[in-house]
Amino acid sequence: MLLPRFSIRTLLWLLTLAAIASVVVGMAVRGAEWAWGISLGLLSLFLTALVHAAWFGVVWILAQISPAPNKNREGNRV
Repeated sequence: MLLPRFSIRTLLWLLTLAAIASVVVGMAVRGAEWAWGISLGLLSLFLTALVHAAWFGVVWILAQISPAPNKNREGNRV
């Protein structure tokens, strides 16, 4: 299965973390320097995860394309 199952508890934790991140981003908009740093750090983590997910998707799609086995060679065991 590609996507794991999540419990309600896990989703509530994710919602809480998203709310805290929203408060920090709001404080950064109001001018708090420490909040700018945390916001940029969270943004970089999000973009890194997005790039990793994109590469996983590309490799997963390419892995689904299996070449036809070559029946002319004796050592080919598939």
